[in-house]
Amino acid sequence: MENDQVIDSDLTSERKFKLSEKTFELLMSISKWTRFLSIAGFVWVTFCFLFGFSFGAGFDLFNTYTQTTSFSAIFLALLYFIIGLLMFFPVLYLYRFSIYIRKGLKEDEDANIVNALINLSAHYKYIGILTLVVLFLYAFSIVSLIIGLNV
Repeated sequence: MENDQVIDSDLTSERKFKLSEKTFELLMSISKWTRFLSIAGFVWVTFCFLFGFSFGAGFDLFNTYTQTTSFSAIFLALLYFIIGLLMFFPVLYLYRFSIYIRKGLKEDEDANIVNALINLSAHYKYIGILTLVVLFLYAFSIVSLIIGLNV
């Protein structure tokens, strides 16, 4: 049961709040993984914006030579920009969580732990609302398809 013993700090100084050694280690590990995932998320969001810009610019150049207008190029460009924008905020909240939780554990500050949990809560609220919106859009699409097939 040594892992369940409450420790006062990571270096023997007094803590404002009590954490077991195992809890401290787990939170530090979580901070590392959430930082990695958030940085990977920022890279993914950057690629979404670059793909959106590339589709827009590339198809615009193609349309200049062919003297046509491509709705699909505009649609793809907007789609990638919207996806990048929608995914930016949960990635930002996750990054802030990783920074604040690490800082709060290392500096023994309640304010940073609270900020970390606020950002983690915002992350999950955003993902939850986004999931509900996507599920509604799926349901709407299925109902529209069924109505369209019956007409």
